[in-house]
Amino acid sequence: MKRATKILCILAACLLGSGLLLLCAGLFAGGFHSLWAGALNLSPQGDDIQDSFLFEQVDALSIQCEIGDLSIQTDPGLPAGAVYVEYDLPAGSRVSAQMEENTLAFHSKAPRRSLPGLFQRLLRNLLAQDSLNAYPTACIQISVSPQGVFSTAQLQLDVGDLTMDGLRCQNLDIHTAVGAAQLSNLHAAASAVVQLDTGSLRGDALRLQTARLSCDVGSMDLRDLRCYGLEAVANVGNIHIQGRLAGDNRFQCDLGSLTLETTLPCSDYDLDLQADMGQVTVDGAACGHNFRQQRATPAHAIQAVCDLGSIDLSGGGEG
Repeated sequence: MKRATKILCILAACLLGSGLLLLCAGLFAGGFHSLWAGALNLSPQGDDIQDSFLFEQVDALSIQCEIGDLSIQTDPGLPAGAVYVEYDLPAGSRVSAQMEENTLAFHSKAPRRSLPGLFQRLLRNLLAQDSLNAYPTACIQISVSPQGVFSTAQLQLDVGDLTMDGLRCQNLDIHTAVGAAQLSNLHAAASAVVQLDTGSLRGDALRLQTARLSCDVGSMDLRDLRCYGLEAVANVGNIHIQGRLAGDNRFQCDLGSLTLETTLPCSDYDLDLQADMGQVTVDGAACGHNFRQQRATPAHAIQAVCDLGSIDLSGGGEG
């Protein structure tokens, strides 16, 4: 009797578990179908908000954007110290632009929507534009004078791409959570820190004193770079750098390859190159997994490590 009772209890538990699984599957399927249908028939959320501001005697920039692509470029028509800001953001966004002493502080916050509503927007944009950005048209444009030099430029983007051309500053600090960065004609006289969580970094005509650059998931491609002391890290992605690398330089690629094209001859460097699962090549010559070179009076140094990838170093004839 007891054995029969146990068997009945086990059967009842199995039936109850199966019923709960079917119920959860039905709820999930119904919810996904509702999100899909809602995304295809999502009504507009109202007109975008647009505005512009002109600030003068700006010494530093502090920009924080929850949504929207950020573009910073020079405008020859602006006097030194002037900054012109304009934006086009979705309805419901909150924007703050004000001077705090000599610092221009700009903040944009995304509309506060329900989670299903946000999923609907994401799904609609994925179906229509192959994009996981809920607000792909949101943008902020900042124009600065080509004669101006900022003491500090701090830029933080949550979701959006960064494009920068012609900015001059002493100290630069960039952090993007989801988005790529394109930097051109950039001058940072003291230091530059650029961190991308998910996105690739591209640069051209960069003049940096010291720099720390990192991409968690994304590649790094920098051309015409002049830097005295560079640290570059790519956790998942390749690094390709061409330019003049002076001072002490360190590179790390966890899942990716490293390509360095320096205008200085390789004989000018102390070298410590290690490719655990790849090959090291110096000026076209294969060097196995490791290569070390020590000079009696080194003026410059390159230390590089690749876990899963190769290292290719080539030097030029610049003295």
